[in-house]
Amino acid sequence: MLTGMTTTTTLCFDLDGTLVDSYLDIATALNAALQTVGAPVFEAESVKRLIGGGVVQLLANASLKPGTEEFEQAMSVFRSSYARCLADTTGFYPGVRSLLEALRDRGIPVVVATNKPAVFTRAIARHLGFEQLGIVALASGDETPAKKPDPSVIRLAYARAALTSALTASPRPFYVGDMPVDVESARAAGMRSAIVAWGFDPRGAVALSPDAFIEDPMDLIERLARMAV
Repeated sequence: MLTGMTTTTTLCFDLDGTLVDSYLDIATALNAALQTVGAPVFEAESVKRLIGGGVVQLLANASLKPGTEEFEQAMSVFRSSYARCLADTTGFYPGVRSLLEALRDRGIPVVVATNKPAVFTRAIARHLGFEQLGIVALASGDETPAKKPDPSVIRLAYARAALTSALTASPRPFYVGDMPVDVESARAAGMRSAIVAWGFDPRGAVALSPDAFIEDPMDLIERLARMAV
């Protein structure tokens, strides 16, 4: 049952591992990059633990050293490969589209703040019809001076939606994510944190004591409404 959400005026979401299941396409591009420089590749499932800090951090997490010729070559291959495959398997997690439709129909503005490069974020947004689903602004980590957990990515998303005042409203809005960096980002931005059970590292995020833990997308409206104070 989806009842009144009048106490929560905005929601900000992470992208990968929260709204969309994207790790298979990321793994495809990452392994193409690693193979190019002769580095060991990863099983797709294990790539989940490498995601969350943007492309530079992804390659560093895969044991490549930033600033080296090998790293720059791998970066170039990753970007070109991912541009080709980013929509091959990536889609909404089950129930997420219905959640976004419900939020849209209730007039609740939704923004997205992610460390994913803007060119890829926008491509996925177009592919999945974010605008039609009521997502009013996107912000990426390569558009700000620092990536999450720095709050500038979240603040940019709210500024683009002309919703900056919502960040200081009472009750505090929620940032919804799936990893420890998302809990840290919410706190840095002065927001409350909600962690989803279906993401890439919910166990690590829960260890940081988020304000809410969401086991099913369609529970989010009721859970956040009940927590509003």
